[in-house]
Amino acid sequence: MKYLRNLSKMINTRFDAVDAQISDLEQLVQWSSVQAPYLTIALKIRAVSRVYQTIYTVPISDIQSQKSLFITNYESDYQNSGYKLFLGFVQDLGPFGGKLLDSAMTFYKNDRPKIRSLMIAMTKLLFMASQLELAYYSAKGISGSLIDSHKSQWEDRFKQVAQRISTVDQEVASKWKTQYQLDIDRFALDNRRFNYSYLSNNLYEKLSTKYFWRDWLVIVSDHVYGLNDRSQVCGGYAQTKYGKDIIVTSVLKTKRTIEKRNAEIMAKSLTQTCKTTSHKRCFQCNARPNPNGNYPAVLTDRCCVPEKNSKDAGTIYNWFNPNVRDTCTTYDSVGIIKYKNVAYSARRRNNTLTMDCDHGWCTYKGDNTQIYPEFERLYVYDIGLCKYRAHFFG
Repeated sequence: MKYLRNLSKMINTRFDAVDAQISDLEQLVQWSSVQAPYLTIALKIRAVSRVYQTIYTVPISDIQSQKSLFITNYESDYQNSGYKLFLGFVQDLGPFGGKLLDSAMTFYKNDRPKIRSLMIAMTKLLFMASQLELAYYSAKGISGSLIDSHKSQWEDRFKQVAQRISTVDQEVASKWKTQYQLDIDRFALDNRRFNYSYLSNNLYEKLSTKYFWRDWLVIVSDHVYGLNDRSQVCGGYAQTKYGKDIIVTSVLKTKRTIEKRNAEIMAKSLTQTCKTTSHKRCFQCNARPNPNGNYPAVLTDRCCVPEKNSKDAGTIYNWFNPNVRDTCTTYDSVGIIKYKNVAYSARRRNNTLTMDCDHGWCTYKGDNTQIYPEFERLYVYDIGLCKYRAHFFG
């Protein structure tokens, strides 16, 4: 059975990798058909702009000749590129063979910072184009109402550009809930050979950079068949991928942080519950000579091994108040996870750190109680006797 299970996992992993490569190729082809005309237009605007800027660097005696060269370049190379770019940017028209920004969203996987950078670059090109057109009319000796008309036209275009930027930015942001889960699936596939600590830290960095307006919690642990973890994620991600259990959730940065004192009280109550439900394995011990002088010796005492608890994570999780375990009112994630081979990543008060106590990230007090990094929204408590950690995030 174990062999068949491993074989099935290997086959599924290979199919996942092939599917991901096909998807990447399809997106590249789609983006290339749009990117090529965009780059052509950008090069035309930049090339003519460079000739125009040279007017201000040549000696006074050469200015007129440079103006003539600018007019020639504009008339032969510019080809109304500014207006074509405007149509593609604002109205999804022009020579792009498709919707420019829609294709960019697909290619960049709804990466808001990258889409913003693209729109800023396009706006800069439009600004250069507007300067070139007005400079051309001026160099040709055109003035008066025609110049004013072109200025007014570009002012109106830039208002439309500003509105388009706002609309696209909101559209990209609204897709985060679907996109981040696809990002996790792909990240887990591409990094399946790395350990849990690496995955937790680097996945956190990826999500925090791409979805910068949210605070993230990423927990990764080695998957063990059984009942060693039980976590609630409100609208989040909780799956097993390539031998790793991955738990991810997030909240808006504007949300008020949790009351950690309340979380601590709740977590410590679990410690007491563990003690009351734990058991001891006891037996007769301490052999003494038989009073009759014969063997065997007499076992006169009762000895017990150290306390331990056989409860699984689901049982411990159910010790929580229903208002905590069954709703999202207070916490966006509450969980019980086996202490071995697990790493938590979240935003700290000063900087980001992955909490991996199994590899020295945590310090200890004199009573061997673990002291965890001071996270902004995350509270982690080592239950101790039960060999589990409880976490609260929100």
